[in-house]
Amino acid sequence: MTDSSTGAIRLVPLPGAAGLSAPQRSFNTLTKQVAARRARLRAWEAVWPAFQQRYLDEWVPLARAATGHEAELVRRLDVAFDMKGLTKAERALVSELVVAFARPLLDGDAADGLHEIHARHQRSRRGGEAAGAAPPHGRDRKRAGTADDDAAPARSEAPAAAAEDESDEAMMRHIQAELDAQEARAAAEAAARDAGRSQRRRASRRKSADAAAADDPAAQDGPDDAERAAAEAVPELPPVQISRSLRELYRRLASALHPDRETDPDEHARKTDLMQRLNRAYDRQDLLQLLELERDLNPAGADRLAGAGDELLQHYNGILKAQLGALDRELHRVESDFRHGYGIGASAILAPDTALRTLGADIAALRRAVAQRERDLQAFRDLGSLKDWLRGFEA
Repeated sequence: MTDSSTGAIRLVPLPGAAGLSAPQRSFNTLTKQVAARRARLRAWEAVWPAFQQRYLDEWVPLARAATGHEAELVRRLDVAFDMKGLTKAERALVSELVVAFARPLLDGDAADGLHEIHARHQRSRRGGEAAGAAPPHGRDRKRAGTADDDAAPARSEAPAAAAEDESDEAMMRHIQAELDAQEARAAAEAAARDAGRSQRRRASRRKSADAAAADDPAAQDGPDDAERAAAEAVPELPPVQISRSLRELYRRLASALHPDRETDPDEHARKTDLMQRLNRAYDRQDLLQLLELERDLNPAGADRLAGAGDELLQHYNGILKAQLGALDRELHRVESDFRHGYGIGASAILAPDTALRTLGADIAALRRAVAQRERDLQAFRDLGSLKDWLRGFEA
């Protein structure tokens, strides 16, 4: 017999039978897998337009604003480098910040004029003519915020130069760590909120699943690892044999439809819809859809599969396995295109049911980043504000 209560094709033991045969269990496993892949593809088709719309309407403008603020910050730091009242240590720190903020922008749309600024301050960091003197060493930066620094002699010895290089690298690491920490704090807040919601959803799903399993004994006899392995071991069928079998099933269903022969308007509309679904399923070589249509067309004869011999089921299993492989390839293509189109890394978790939520979290993080850069830009309104802002980056 077939169980159609869930809308899916699923074989159940005939009355008096000891249980399902191996081909029947493989059939149930394969139909479940095919249905899951189809559902995931439909989910991607449904979410993609909404994702793209929100990406273009919200993410792109915010990303451009963030990049523009970063570029403006670099330019203001470049101007601030020559402000009267900055100590030598503060000028060195300004150069460090220019390099840190400018480097990620050099290959982007906002790079106009930044290459020259970056190169000039890169030389400054190394004690070139643009800086006039080497930056203070490592932990001396906090003590270097006095006018006495202007009288400090430059050190030209080789050991001191090596120490300067190490100090520069340490300062760059510190600056980058401070920038990363700002982003990490914002991301951690968003992740904590998402984790709480996810935990509540998982608990709810587990509770629902446990209740369903208790009420439905049939739900407890799902395929185990051995059954999945048996389904994977189903032999491949030649494409010609698959096409022939699908064509035979298609012809049998098409001959039973004949919507043009129906005089009853409701029945004519029903069979016309079924015929359109039949044509689409055949074009896609979708055996599961054809079997579902057979069940929908003639509910009274829905047990044809239950009484089918293992030979026919093995044959159908081979077709289902080929269909599963095609769906997996299509899913891989769709998800690869999605990652490539929206700059999502290969290590990031990607699923259609979480894509919009993840995008929303990214948009929120971008808003926080834009707001932070706007606050940073306010630091350049006077010398005192700039000095206070620079202290946040001192080692």
